[in-house]
Amino acid sequence: PDVSHVFNYDAPMHPEDYVHRIGRTGRAGREGATFMLVTPKDSKAYGAILSNMQKDALDEIDFDTIVPADELEAAMNAPRRESRSRGGDSARRGSRESSRRTKTTGSSRRAAAAEHPSATDAEPAAPKPRKKPAATRTEPVKGFGEDVPAFMMR
Repeated sequence: PDVSHVFNYDAPMHPEDYVHRIGRTGRAGREGATFMLVTPKDSKAYGAILSNMQKDALDEIDFDTIVPADELEAAMNAPRRESRSRGGDSARRGSRESSRRTKTTGSSRRAAAAEHPSATDAEPAAPKPRKKPAATRTEPVKGFGEDVPAFMMR
């Protein structure tokens, strides 16, 4: 296959598997890059890989320079947010609001509608941009930049 990058999302238990994975680009006669994500729990497998490759260490990215360890720890221990519907409201909130409504008669509803124009009559708000445009970014990109897969942020 036409492989230029190899991503190992875990440290293989057998060091030969790592060598086999990164060798795909070399066997195809191409140059490429390989990335491996390891945690302290992977230290035994990582040590075996280094031993098999006869190296002291592989190039590493110090994530503390990107996200301080205390902030990362706090984010990992924070409770997960509720999922939200397309409208931006959580399903649970919608059911609570509907249960709080009081019954009104038809004439009082019409009077209230005349006093308060509906939200659809107002101009819709412009959507907020999600990211800064690439042209306005001045800081250098480290690692994946803003394109970090969600599973890596857990």
